[in-house]
Amino acid sequence: MARFSTQREIISQIILGEGKHMTAEEIAMKAKKVNPKIGIATVYRNLNTLVEEGKIKKVRDNNQGFVYDSNNQPHYHFECTECGAMYDLPIKYNEKLDDVVRHELKLDVANHKTTFYGTCKKCLMMKEEDTWN
Repeated sequence: MARFSTQREIISQIILGEGKHMTAEEIAMKAKKVNPKIGIATVYRNLNTLVEEGKIKKVRDNNQGFVYDSNNQPHYHFECTECGAMYDLPIKYNEKLDDVVRHELKLDVANHKTTFYGTCKKCLMMKEEDTWN
């Protein structure tokens, strides 16, 4: 485990406090407001440490590259193909899928990642409004 770092604590609190997926650049902008001496390299280094420690997750986002997620438990994501928003889905992680791959394909599965793609509620409502106008 890495030694305590004030910068890492600031970065961790930003991610946990936001409760949403954030890019390293977004995190760096917020961190600079707390400590102007924190640079982007420091942010990346500490994000990598937090990921290695299992405190946060690094998730590929088709629009933003990688984003960081404070939810470090196995879970699913939804990405809107209209506006690009990505968020965690409040559905139970299905460990049975891991078992299917283990038993049917004889592979050693630790877990799986799944992202659902489609149109979010906000974009659906905007489309509906456009239909009526």
